[in-house]
Amino acid sequence: MGLTYSSVIDPDRDEVFSWHTRPGAITRLTPPWQPVTVLCEAGSLRDGRATLTLPGGLRWVAAHQPDAYDPPNSFADELTSLPLPWRHTHEFSPSGDTATLVTTSGHRVVPLVRRLPRVGERYWRPEDPAPGLLDGVDAVIHLAGASIGGRFTPERKAEIRDSRILPTRRLAELASARRA
Repeated sequence: MGLTYSSVIDPDRDEVFSWHTRPGAITRLTPPWQPVTVLCEAGSLRDGRATLTLPGGLRWVAAHQPDAYDPPNSFADELTSLPLPWRHTHEFSPSGDTATLVTTSGHRVVPLVRRLPRVGERYWRPEDPAPGLLDGVDAVIHLAGASIGGRFTPERKAEIRDSRILPTRRLAELASARRA
């Protein structure tokens, strides 16, 4: 399903779902440390649109999906402003007599590792990635590279540069080959 987070909230399901329908809910749910600004909140969880601004001038437009609107059980929104298939679901279920289990989910992160992979990880050879490495992957975020710690000798600078550029190029070629 993706990144999933669940928590139990003291009020009952009807009250928790209703809280999400009130003006300002998206602003209250957006962590203050995130580099995101709510430009326009959705007027409806059934079929409204929320617009957020991201760094670099990007806009994140989330369109609420009528097919997932089932008060007080669930609602969902999908990203429409960027070419990424992303659906964010919100599910509400009773937990005991008066509490609510809230579950949200979206993307699943698949770490690429250069050691023996654990469950949910994939082995990656940066210089020669396996043809199926990106199977089922919608987006890639490349954060690997040699540490920038140490002296910036010409050799060290080349190592830092090559550890970022060459693996990124290989991943881009692999992703491009999948789209062809």
